Amino acid sequence: IMLSKRIKSEENIFVFFYEDDDIFAQRLLKFMETFDNSLDKKDIDFVKISDEGIDKDYSLECLPALVHFNSGTPTVFPGDLREEKDVKKWIDKRSKVKSSD
Repeated sequence: IMLSKRIKSEENIFVFFYEDDDIFAQRLLKFMETFDNSLDKKDIDFVKISDEGIDKDYSLECLPALVHFNSGTPTVFPGDLREEKDVKKWIDKRSKVKSSD
């Protein structure tokens, strides 16, 4: 399914936006895989996407970026993606967010 449809149809979804030729992002991908597995257990999707121009479609200032969509509303990870503990804490916290309706 196209990403925009998944974002609209799912209450909670995490998306890691990156560029294929970015070495830093490639290293982060391995780290992001660990969240994919743990979120699967909570029935929450974790999508990794590197489509050309996708950052513009979602008004992202720079890549790589980690975004949590809660009922379609985006929240961008505010910190340094290299800080694994911060990323993990943020994902744990955001994965418990319920939609406001």
